[in-house]
Amino acid sequence: MRLWLIISVLMYIITFAGTYWYWERLNQKKEQYLFLAALLFKLLCGLGLGALYYLYYDAGDTIKYYDRALYLFEWLLKEDNLFASLYRVLFYDKIPDALTILLSRPRAFLMVKLVALAMFFLGPWYLSISLYCSLFSFAGCWFLYRRIKNYAPGWTMPACFSLLFLPSFVFWSSGLLKDSLATAALMVIAGILLLKPEKDNYRKMMLMVLLSVISFVLLFQLKYYTAALFALSVCSWKVLALIQKRMPSIPAYMLLLIAIFSMSLVVGILGTYHPNLHFSRVWHLLWHNYEIIAQLSTPGYYLVFEAPDSVPGGVSTVAKATWSGLFAPLPWQAHEGLSLLLSVEHSLLLLCSILALLGLFSTQMKPSLIVWHLLLYVLLSACLLAIASPNYGSLVRYGVAYRPFAWMMVLSVLMQMTPLRRFVEKFEV
Repeated sequence: MRLWLIISVLMYIITFAGTYWYWERLNQKKEQYLFLAALLFKLLCGLGLGALYYLYYDAGDTIKYYDRALYLFEWLLKEDNLFASLYRVLFYDKIPDALTILLSRPRAFLMVKLVALAMFFLGPWYLSISLYCSLFSFAGCWFLYRRIKNYAPGWTMPACFSLLFLPSFVFWSSGLLKDSLATAALMVIAGILLLKPEKDNYRKMMLMVLLSVISFVLLFQLKYYTAALFALSVCSWKVLALIQKRMPSIPAYMLLLIAIFSMSLVVGILGTYHPNLHFSRVWHLLWHNYEIIAQLSTPGYYLVFEAPDSVPGGVSTVAKATWSGLFAPLPWQAHEGLSLLLSVEHSLLLLCSILALLGLFSTQMKPSLIVWHLLLYVLLSACLLAIASPNYGSLVRYGVAYRPFAWMMVLSVLMQMTPLRRFVEKFEV
């Protein structure tokens, strides 16, 4: 029996035992049921995603990642010195000639290497790899849900729905896709940011710092644009929170200037690590990507924008892109079964957003600093990704990075309205 087969069986046993141990530790029966329901939903979505690509599309990223990783895995097994060959693949990109095309696609290449490496621990089966990708994504989402429950109890139900049961988010952040691992990393970072520092528990603090660094590096390697947008929003939030704490009476315009400066500094720093984030290239690359995807997409299946040639035109394009990134496709833009289902969800988000805005004006609620920056991250992500990836199919996948946060903010406002709050309180975990 091969060594990797023994290791994979041990991994399954450890995973099942660890999951059961954690489930037993949950204090309330309701939370145990919630955990099982959300985990089962996530795993089923991962299986459904694989079935969609293999049985309906018969092509796609998940199939390419698996086939190329399997080829790399089998090639490594044939090498005389497995560990030396694996080391050269991981750190020096020494790969068989059939996979050299990946050298020009570093993010896809990283995913293939990670999947091939996982095969030594989980076996060379698509089903196994897909389930573990879904499990990692679920672990990140559950971690953030628990942190939100402790940090802001009023957001518990919005976070529960948005992170664990929002259909499009759960589906497209499951299975063997980069989005699954990127989602896990993003949610872990967000959850750690909500932890209260424990000065008496130095080891835990260092572990959280290390985990956040590893998660950010992984997120940056897989989805550098999501990492950059999230980083600039977080840095601005932390800087302004520190300044407000030290100088409570500082004018609002000064806070705005400081926020702009801090965000520009973050983008400038990240631009030294990835050329696509350089100030001089961002806008050009957005439209370059738009033109390529528009040419490859079927008419009517992508968003149509015109390159702005004036300030009013730029404002109009940004507004349209932001709207589309949040709500497109709507029912009249849907052309097939999947997009029609998605349009129903987007229509509900639009309706809830309108009600939330009315609620804000009627109750005069004042969003906190962290909510303003979460809104900033959502709007920037929706705008830029709608331009860079206007195809409806790809946009819904990229939307997993920000759409659950949009739902969370909208539902948190609706939760302040008395009738809805009384109804939801009956189901609180």
